[in-house]
Amino acid sequence: MGAGLLLAQAPRVDWLKQGGMLMVVSIFLAPYCFLYDQALVIPGLLQGVYRTRSKSLLVILALANIAIEAEPAAGVVIHSALYLWTAPFWLVWYVLAMLTGKKSAAEPEQVAVVRV
Repeated sequence: MGAGLLLAQAPRVDWLKQGGMLMVVSIFLAPYCFLYDQALVIPGLLQGVYRTRSKSLLVILALANIAIEAEPAAGVVIHSALYLWTAPFWLVWYVLAMLTGKKSAAEPEQVAVVRV
């Protein structure tokens, strides 16, 4: 059923705009997902980095990445349950970045015409 819906909507899907969200949501909804698999969210995160105007969101993303990199140095094994926070974090961060973001170049802004 889901594949049929996807095929029916495929001509209307702009993968350059909606592919990042697809990757982030797919990692969040995966029944199992190792930290290695989460490399799939990089295009979505880069899309969010490009679109957001919030410097605090960028700092939060950098701090989260520092925490992820520091966990193995602290002796946490890569298959530990301490990494379960990452997939929900990517999704929440992506949604916030897109909500606080500017329009992309593909979405022209409304231009007000003033007639004299």
